[in-house]
Amino acid sequence: MPSLVIQTTLNGGRRRCDAKCHEATGHKCTCICGGIFHGKPYQTSNDLMNFDLAKRIAKRNPGTHLWFPKMQMSLFPPGRMKSDNG
Repeated sequence: MPSLVIQTTLNGGRRRCDAKCHEATGHKCTCICGGIFHGKPYQTSNDLMNFDLAKRIAKRNPGTHLWFPKMQMSLFPPGRMKSDNG
């Protein structure tokens, strides 16, 4: 199953919102989506993904680069440009 959101931190760490989140049955979400897609089927979540949700996820994960595959869109931390990532 593809990821809805992939996060890369400035130190090179990676996290994602994927099947582990979508297929979850508990109430606690430790994913980068902050519970927005927790326990929701991937297709439903993929259909819901839009720029407003992307901005909400970015606010929950400051200082990181976020990639949204469905929208072919990246959000970079303030003051950083794509070319700054080496």
